[in-house]
Amino acid sequence: MTALLAVTAVLCAAAISFRLKNPAPSVALEDFSSAPAGTPAVFEFPSRLRIATYNLRRYRDDNRFSEKGKFLYKYPKPEKEKTALVRTVLGVRPDVLAVQEIGGNAWLDEFADALGRAGLPFPYRALLEGWDKYNRIAVLSRVPFSKTVKIAAPAKLTRGLLGVAIPLAGGESLYVYNVHLKSKVSSDPDDPESTQRRSREARFVRRLIDFRVEDEKKAEKIPSSVRFRVPASLKKNPPKYFVLVGDFNDVPGSGPLSAFEALSFARALPARDGNGGANTFFNAYRGYFFTFDRIFVSPAVFRTAYVPDSAKIADFPWARAASDHSLVYADFDFSGTQRRKK
Repeated sequence: MTALLAVTAVLCAAAISFRLKNPAPSVALEDFSSAPAGTPAVFEFPSRLRIATYNLRRYRDDNRFSEKGKFLYKYPKPEKEKTALVRTVLGVRPDVLAVQEIGGNAWLDEFADALGRAGLPFPYRALLEGWDKYNRIAVLSRVPFSKTVKIAAPAKLTRGLLGVAIPLAGGESLYVYNVHLKSKVSSDPDDPESTQRRSREARFVRRLIDFRVEDEKKAEKIPSSVRFRVPASLKKNPPKYFVLVGDFNDVPGSGPLSAFEALSFARALPARDGNGGANTFFNAYRGYFFTFDRIFVSPAVFRTAYVPDSAKIADFPWARAASDHSLVYADFDFSGTQRRKK
């Protein structure tokens, strides 16, 4: 009996040692060797691109309930939610993915590595460390981009503006901008749902794109006032081809979002889920559904590159476990713009 106990102890020690030397992956993935049913065709760059936006819901260490229902401080996003995130992205297979509520580079690398192990690598990444140290924005891309635009502007934007430029033929570029406007949570009695603040942020984002501002110091000098007289140093044409995506924390037709559609600056794509619905966010505390996650495109992109009826809201059965937001995506065909060969 003594000898048997000794052998058992040795085997247990060896198993523990092996686990310490070979830790389990941070995201417990299922078998993703085959894409989920209904997965669309993968578009080959550079003729076509699928661009998506996704609020990952607190992908960081945060105070939350664990899988066992115990409230813990600085606890990572549960493995079940991480796996559901990966499954959702795999079900859509975007070429460019803009994400919100990512904790930082460590969490971004973890998420991208999990997608890579599942067969969907995103080798090109950009992250903006804005004023909000917890809810950051990032872009993951399967295609290379020539530069990034990082405007934190903490006095003007809660989470900043992040953009990447994908080169086009003839010297043009496709700019993909990611934004996460102020939420409806507010401590200002004169602005109980932060509508006024969100309106200022939306107008400021439009001016940054309209003037093609890529310098942080110049951005700080630009007010959100609609009566702002444009100085000669900022009179630049906006990008001909741009896509603005993100979590706008407001609904279609609201004052803040009208800043993007006024004077034909951009056009919102009418994304729908499998049942024809347009809601992308569920507020569990209020029991409301909202359309917060949107894709805006420049007139040139809508006219020459947007694939009609391709704007969709991913509504997989497991998606609700991943985030309180839905992944929204659309397809673009740039073959008519004489894209540079790969």
